[in-house]
Amino acid sequence: MLSDSVIPVYDALKKHLLDEKRCDKMEFDASYQTAVRFAFSALLEDHPELFWVDEMLDDISIYTDSHGKKKISVVFRELYPGSFDDIEKGWNELAHAVSIIKYARASESRYDTLQAIQAYICDSVSNNRTVSDDYSVYLDSFVAPLLRCGTDEGKLICRGYARSFKAVCNQFDIPCVIIYGQTFDFGHAWNVVQMEDGKWYGADLTNDDGGELSPHYYNYFL
Repeated sequence: MLSDSVIPVYDALKKHLLDEKRCDKMEFDASYQTAVRFAFSALLEDHPELFWVDEMLDDISIYTDSHGKKKISVVFRELYPGSFDDIEKGWNELAHAVSIIKYARASESRYDTLQAIQAYICDSVSNNRTVSDDYSVYLDSFVAPLLRCGTDEGKLICRGYARSFKAVCNQFDIPCVIIYGQTFDFGHAWNVVQMEDGKWYGADLTNDDGGELSPHYYNYFL
């Protein structure tokens, strides 16, 4: 959905932040200033695995290089001091979750895989463990269930469920999108996934998480 002028910037950001996991600044031609913001926002929505990156991109400065060419310098910030250090732990836990889900699914069908992903996430955030102050900022991130930072109902907000679901779907190469809208007059986030028939179906883990007594339902699943 990105324009041709934004895609190269998106690819450069993806390589820098996601593939190389670097936190240092990047430089672009000044003409890409608007494209950087669009690409950065799209990248964070496409890849919740970038849990450590602050989504507020305010550190953009314009300067003229030694050849008289205008450029922009983009500085990325950690979500909180030290969150960059959690990259390896977060990715290791993501890999662990994927291995459990692969073992748990009853067949090779996409439906069974998605069902196992939902069950894993909803079970993980219904465990009554205390959220430490250090990880409270992760309540809308996929890291909460994977690092067992979620506790019972309400400790992982809807955006966190949606991001968690997408992060794991990414690992299975299942097309998944986060949707933002309203439910019962409140802001809400959920997912749509593409099945083998090419059609897109909804998945709302927030409203399917029944808490401790009944860890998860499938009332809003596909």
